[in-house]
Amino acid sequence: MSKVVITDFNLTGREKDILNILWNSEKGLIASEIVKEQEGLTINTVQAILKKLLRRNLIKVDQIVYSGTVLSRSYVPTLTEAEFETKLIENRIMGLKRFQISPVKFVLGFLGNAGEELSDEETKELLAKINKQKK
Repeated sequence: MSKVVITDFNLTGREKDILNILWNSEKGLIASEIVKEQEGLTINTVQAILKKLLRRNLIKVDQIVYSGTVLSRSYVPTLTEAEFETKLIENRIMGLKRFQISPVKFVLGFLGNAGEELSDEETKELLAKINKQKK
């Protein structure tokens, strides 16, 4: 997906619910389709949350489609779930700088406490990133 600038990663439960619905959909969804995907959602709640997610660049309008005889917007996420989670972690790591914990110390600490070995592919990916930084 494209480069998206998101500064606020704090999601409410409902915002995360709606993003999960969109991430699990193979196509853009209109508000009424989102309501049908999860019990307890109302059209008013979904529409309000969609506006918030749009303002925060977490979703975008995919298409204008007919819902019966009415034109409606269909929405898709701007990031995949994996991209969002990665950016969330990056955001948290950058927040650690105020505690003088560098990203390097964080990664080394994480790797030391993960209790599992890196795969060859993961090792190559890390080395490629390190070599890119060296240049």
